[in-house]
Amino acid sequence: MKFRILCFSLLCMIAISFTACSNNASDNDNVNNKPDSIAVPPVSPTSIAGLRCADPYGEGLASNSQGAYFTVLRPDGNLNIMYLDYSTGTEVYLCSQANCTHDSEGCTSWIPTKSGLIPSLVCTNDFLCVIACGINDPTASEGEYPYLEVMDLDGKNRKVVYRSSTPCEWQALINDDENFYTIEVSPCIIDGQIETSSRLVRINLESGIKEVLTDLSAEIEDASSVYVCDAIDNSIYFKSFVQQGDSYNDIITNYYEINILDSSITLLCSNSTPADTSYLLKNRKMYSANISTNQISEADIGTGDTKIITRDYAVNHTYSNPYIKNLIDNYLIVNSITDSGSDTAADCIDVIECSNGNVFQWPIYYEDSQTGKNFPVNIAAEIEDKYVIKVAETVIAVTYNNESYALSNPVYALINKDDFWKGNNNYQAFSIVN
Repeated sequence: MKFRILCFSLLCMIAISFTACSNNASDNDNVNNKPDSIAVPPVSPTSIAGLRCADPYGEGLASNSQGAYFTVLRPDGNLNIMYLDYSTGTEVYLCSQANCTHDSEGCTSWIPTKSGLIPSLVCTNDFLCVIACGINDPTASEGEYPYLEVMDLDGKNRKVVYRSSTPCEWQALINDDENFYTIEVSPCIIDGQIETSSRLVRINLESGIKEVLTDLSAEIEDASSVYVCDAIDNSIYFKSFVQQGDSYNDIITNYYEINILDSSITLLCSNSTPADTSYLLKNRKMYSANISTNQISEADIGTGDTKIITRDYAVNHTYSNPYIKNLIDNYLIVNSITDSGSDTAADCIDVIECSNGNVFQWPIYYEDSQTGKNFPVNIAAEIEDKYVIKVAETVIAVTYNNESYALSNPVYALINKDDFWKGNNNYQAFSIVN
């Protein structure tokens, strides 16, 4: 496969070498490594509706323009799907049955959990998907294999359209209106040693047909550590880490683009990450935060144009292990650890406004009722000029294998974007309808 290599002044380039784990383990191996998929056919541009990361804020919320879906734990360790209705401001079980107890497969909101693994949710314009991502362990049981379950947006017509026949793990949640995409990491055995291979796969939401778009292990260096950064239009952006020598501190990070129309891979850039520098690839731009120079920069990966967002990033706390977590609207989110003055360190979240370089700390926190500690009010989804935010957690006793654990379920609310960034606690909590 041809690699088109781009470079810009912010980052330097390195050559690609091709080392990977093969999918052709011996038939005598204890692990079945044969793929349960078909070869990728030609892709028509008209079949692509626009790629997007299913959970861009990492809060477990699957949303569309009408509402959002999430799971809550039950005391028995199983789950229920809840629905946030944006038009009514209510939270309801994804169930239309009168007097339903929501505790068995007869309820459209009920999800059984196996082996303590909690599935993820993905929402399209037409479907709600329950996705069990599996584990990267050759000894995993069948109940720990990945599967894809699809239903109508109201929870009806629910069916499993795909179930893996081999142990593997799905490490990304990407979708368009017709398909689910993920990085599939599989255990394989080479010379008696367990290694991993990585493939970009696509699963059709109606037919359940899985296609291998790209065998990453055959195309990039060290595909065992691949992480998706973003998905836009017909492209998926990801990074991989390559260790240099024997030191775990000497790591090269390679950034790639995959065009799913032709499965071409482009090496965008490479960098050796110093301890005081963090990078984020988002919206086809590379952001870097250098704590030593107090400088935050932006580079367009297409044109190579660069600009300084701010030369005065320093604020009144001591940095440790800073990293750019996300870009939300026009705000860069930088997490670090600061000395709290006690025996434990505390997270510190800084916000950098990209338009003017203004730096301020995370605007809204809530007090945990159990510990009395303050936690950030996290953004979970957005709808027009509002955010869906997590404003609290409710503690619930959950039993696994006859052991009881104090776990929590999220509490969500709506807030105007402008109020959020100004630190105005003017939000409207969703009212719960049982």
